[in-house]
Amino acid sequence: MTPVLIDTDPGIDDALALLFAWSSPEIRVDTITTVAGNVPVTAANTNVARLLALRRPTPRPIVAPGAAGPLARALTTATRYHGEDGLGDLPDWPAVAPLNEAPGAVSVMVDAARRHGRELTLIALGPLTNVALALKENASAIGRVGRVVAMGGAVDVPGNEGARKRFGNLIASRFPVGRVMRHALPWPRTSAPSMPRAALEAVIQAPFGPLRVITTHLEYYSSGHRAAQIERLRELHAETNRENERSTASSHDAGPFAPLPHPDSAIVCGDFNLPPEDPLRARFLEAFLEDAPKFIDAWEALHPGKAHPHTFRVHERNDDESPYCCDYVFVTEDLVPRLRSISIDGDNRASDHQPVIVELA
Repeated sequence: MTPVLIDTDPGIDDALALLFAWSSPEIRVDTITTVAGNVPVTAANTNVARLLALRRPTPRPIVAPGAAGPLARALTTATRYHGEDGLGDLPDWPAVAPLNEAPGAVSVMVDAARRHGRELTLIALGPLTNVALALKENASAIGRVGRVVAMGGAVDVPGNEGARKRFGNLIASRFPVGRVMRHALPWPRTSAPSMPRAALEAVIQAPFGPLRVITTHLEYYSSGHRAAQIERLRELHAETNRENERSTASSHDAGPFAPLPHPDSAIVCGDFNLPPEDPLRARFLEAFLEDAPKFIDAWEALHPGKAHPHTFRVHERNDDESPYCCDYVFVTEDLVPRLRSISIDGDNRASDHQPVIVELA
């Protein structure tokens, strides 16, 4: 049985998830940590204690209380859906003893990662606050976790069908998130293997002001697809500039037509499936005919004249394949002065791509 750590903010949905997990023949719930989300963390603690008393799992999992709120904004709960207590405000729950305050969620997460290593699956059912704090506390230990399962929204693909069938794009932010948009990228007819590709965009309220974060994954097999997708990404950026020029005050500003912040400043990142010398990368970095700020390769801005480190096929490749860079972070030119560092985690083996870490200030 696979040992799992469940990080939860119950919530009716998470309560059902815990009951299912305790009944699964495939996993063993080793640890439960609570986090503020659907309900305040005090209510989450009480609800875990209630569910433990109701189900009485054997062996009893390690249980620890976690973060009482987000890292960079005020807590917003979902008690209007789950009830003030998170479990429908039923009046007849038996009284339960409170959870011990120590050890806390961060320390038990790190301990579970050390004990189980790659055998452990971390299931995050709520906000990723505890996971972020655990990474800050001991990234090396958390990095040894074999699998992390987190909740992410998808509105345009079938679900609940077993094995994964599509790639996805996900943005997680500890800063407030404004408008979120999904842009379909061109998918020309071709005889080559291909799939629908998209760009996910979120307006993030960073400490220095709002910016757009766009993540994407371009086509692998077809350069024609990639060319069309590069052009569409450039069009989207130019459209943002034109939208900002059109935005004016009107009588509809308080209703559904109210304009929302859509800044020119942007970060575009992801797997572009092309090496640094590909002309399509140069095309993406070209200046715009409009006044939209052009994109700059963050690696080249911080390491001029230095080759991009390999990000693909570093640890997993066939004998006739070579590693190369195809994962990039591009920033609009106004953000270049805010770049502080960029690095590639070459030791990470969680994927056939290496993480790219960029810091702005």
